[in-house]
Amino acid sequence: MPRPAFELFESICVQLRDAQQFVLTERALPASLTAELKRAFRQPVFEDALQSSIAWLTAHFDTKGSRLPFSYEHETGVIGSLDGEFAQFVREMLQIRATGKQSKAFETAVCKRLSQKLQSGDFHNVGWPRATRRRLAEILQYLEGLGFDGHVLRGRDKDGGLDILWLPPLGTIPIRPLVSFQCKNSRFRDAAIREAHQSAVIASRSIARHSCMRSHGVYMCYVVFNDYLDATVRDMATGLSYAPLGLSDLASLTRPLAVTQL
Repeated sequence: MPRPAFELFESICVQLRDAQQFVLTERALPASLTAELKRAFRQPVFEDALQSSIAWLTAHFDTKGSRLPFSYEHETGVIGSLDGEFAQFVREMLQIRATGKQSKAFETAVCKRLSQKLQSGDFHNVGWPRATRRRLAEILQYLEGLGFDGHVLRGRDKDGGLDILWLPPLGTIPIRPLVSFQCKNSRFRDAAIREAHQSAVIASRSIARHSCMRSHGVYMCYVVFNDYLDATVRDMATGLSYAPLGLSDLASLTRPLAVTQL
């Protein structure tokens, strides 16, 4: 995975905080990052390494059905803002990752971005701690309204491993599709991957107590990491109990709706 390209991406988003456009020069970036960009893209000249990096990032976002939140002019080196909201989201995620122990803030921000991207159905941020419905009886009543059995939470369960639930606009509760999003404020690495698996197992156990949509294959389980994922993580993602997502998966959709009939 070209990690330096994603570091460049975050650095550009940070610099867009104070201006709608700016000229990106080699001196504006850490020397270690420029060296890594040159090495990763095999370009000894900074301007060529920068162009290759931007081209790679553009292709990466295109695979997500999205676009970079900024433009780049190779001739002048000018970076211009295209999607200020997503650039702001990236800055917030960078801060949350650096601070650590802000899992709820990450979860809340992810829920907001998911709703902005998908713009359909109903999103329920039910993870612990909650601003409202702190008592067990209150959250049980809420989950029952989504079609869960009254015993969905047991023992010392605070949220049953459920962070974000998305109900697409199909069917009627309790016969309504259910998608679970777990949130991990960490990189997509071995320890976090194992921790996410444990959380996904707990969430699946809770969803198995749904009054109707309880069987594997009826619901979907994703885990959103505070990281960037591309095709190079395929081997790491194969066989997991969930589908991993990264921050670039939350960028606004720009690809038009496609309907293919074979």
